[in-house]
Amino acid sequence: MYIRQNASNADFIVQGYKYTSKGNPCDAELILGGPGNGASTTDVKSNLTMQLKYWNGHNYQAIENAYNFGSDTAETISNANSQMDKNFPGVQITNGTGKLKMVYNQNELSYLNITAKYIIQGYVLANNYKTNFRNYAMNITLIPGEYNISIYSSYGQRISNFSVKLAAKQTYYKATENVYPVIFKAIGLINGTLWFINMNKLNLSSTDNEIVFYEKNGTYNYNISGLFGYSIKTRQAP
Repeated sequence: MYIRQNASNADFIVQGYKYTSKGNPCDAELILGGPGNGASTTDVKSNLTMQLKYWNGHNYQAIENAYNFGSDTAETISNANSQMDKNFPGVQITNGTGKLKMVYNQNELSYLNITAKYIIQGYVLANNYKTNFRNYAMNITLIPGEYNISIYSSYGQRISNFSVKLAAKQTYYKATENVYPVIFKAIGLINGTLWFINMNKLNLSSTDNEIVFYEKNGTYNYNISGLFGYSIKTRQAP
């Protein structure tokens, strides 16, 4: 998309209901087609999944309605068959006879809404489906089914784990038990220096200047290593 310099109100909202000045829908599309100028191609052999996501303020979330056609390009493809992927919300494309259709819609999906208070950023594993999040919450679109859910900090510390069975059109709400960030900062380290912290039987390491643990209220011993020639000072947050 081209935006003229110094343009005002230069937003582009993907919503699928309004049209551009050229008559194309204001939607988002992933394209399989010819190389240009309206050319067509043929799917001889394929097995891939395409997925669109949008930013919801905490994580990238799979779209809730997907079609296997669009009108924002003149290029086309033939001998392509589209179905909803069985593992996560996306469109699986294989070679074979297909037809233009809606591949899936919001009534065929499930939703996982998790509040992880005080977790600055981390990721969720829903079986093997990974979603990064930030700012204490996440909203994930999933295929109905049984899931083992694990929530981790960005340093790989597991914060919570639970299992859930999701039905179509169901939104499952979950608030994790409160844990609080314990932030270790390294000042003056040479860039790329690897340092380690052991606390509550967990070892974390980093080459950045910060390591964050998440723990329940309590008193913990810790040990710092890898900082030869540096002194260690502690202070409580105000």
